[in-house]
Amino acid sequence: LEPGEEMDCDIIISIPPEKVFENRHFQAMIETKSAGKPGGAGTMGVSISFSLASRIRFSTGPRPETIMDEYRQRVFSALQLEISPMSLFVKDKIPVGKKVKINGIDFEVPQIVNKSRESYKLEMALSPKPEEYGLNTEYEALPEGIRVKINKKKIKSKPKSFADIALEIEIPDSEEFYGKKYAFVVVGNVQGFDIPIELFSRVYFTTED
Repeated sequence: LEPGEEMDCDIIISIPPEKVFENRHFQAMIETKSAGKPGGAGTMGVSISFSLASRIRFSTGPRPETIMDEYRQRVFSALQLEISPMSLFVKDKIPVGKKVKINGIDFEVPQIVNKSRESYKLEMALSPKPEEYGLNTEYEALPEGIRVKINKKKIKSKPKSFADIALEIEIPDSEEFYGKKYAFVVVGNVQGFDIPIELFSRVYFTTED
């Protein structure tokens, strides 16, 4: 450093991932010393070296995934938005061999329920891995050949409202699909947040004998 100059110095703190280091307070002393003596070769006189000590304190918190889960739960509580019911058991049996509309008239449908005073936008989809949502063991995930379509992929949920999630189910007229119990999961991703906010409903149905 020349006279009058200044420079930032980065300090890298590396904390092992072990749980023992969570929610702790630490401190350290950082010592800065002059490197070499002032003046050049053959310079006569008294040389002075300097040393400066600084204290640094820091605290650790929960792991990032723990913080994310807590934040997500707080967002859920504040949203007052849900897909209801979380597990829908369609009472009437679904016919085989034709396209069936699940629109809340002849068959029950999951609904987006907004109890808040805010509007929200959701992008709807079917989960490609329904088993991860803890399906009832009496039902199996949809096999290839059965087609489920969400009629409206983007839904705007208005304040103090509810909206049906209309579906279409098409089951081929094949012996293997008669008298079976199937399940799928409808997922709604709430838009406008800096973390993924996902609502879902498990849908269970039985095909005609």
